[in-house]
Amino acid sequence: MSLTVADEPVQAIPYTPNPSPTHSDLGFGRRDIGPIAVIFLFACLLCLPMFAGRVPVPSETLALWSPWSQLPHEPITNPNLADATLLYLPSMVFARDAVFDGEWPMWDPNSFGGFPYAANSQSQLYYPLTWLLWLLPLSGAIQFLTLFNVLLAGVGMYLFARYQEVSPVGALIAGLAFAGSGMLQL
Repeated sequence: MSLTVADEPVQAIPYTPNPSPTHSDLGFGRRDIGPIAVIFLFACLLCLPMFAGRVPVPSETLALWSPWSQLPHEPITNPNLADATLLYLPSMVFARDAVFDGEWPMWDPNSFGGFPYAANSQSQLYYPLTWLLWLLPLSGAIQFLTLFNVLLAGVGMYLFARYQEVSPVGALIAGLAFAGSGMLQL
C-alpha cells in the first residue's frame, strides 16, 4: 500500500509487534538476590526505631492545635509530619473499629458533617494488606505496614529498572533512592 502526498509516494511501514519479554529475556536471576538483600537491609535500617518499639506516627504534632497546645509538651521536631497523626491514624482507628463492630466503613460520621469513607483513596480500605493487618494490634499493624511499603517501593523500583534493562548497580541505586524518598511509610 502506498500513499501519495504532493505527488511523492510514501511507503507505509508494516506494524510488527514485539513479543513480550519472558523471564529469561529480562535477565532476572541469582545476581539480583544480592541487590534485593541490600534493599531489604536498607529498609530495615530506615525502620530501625520501629524494632525498638516505636511507632512511626509523630503524635507530638498534636501540640500544634488546641487543646493540646495549652499543655506542656516537648518541642515539635517536624510539623510537616502532622498528616500521619491527624489523617492516617484516626482513619485507621475508625476503619478497625467499624470492622470489629461488624460494619463495613462506608461513611465516617466523625469528619465534618460526615464523609464518604469508602470513596476516600487515602483510607486504604481496599488495600488487601490492610485487611490482614486488622488482625494485629494497631501499633504492630502500623509498624509492619511501614516496613512492607518501604520494601515494596525499593524492590519494585529495582525490578522495574531491571525490566528497563538498567544494570544491576543502577537498578539498586534507583531502588534505594525510591525507597528512601518521600512519605512511603503509611
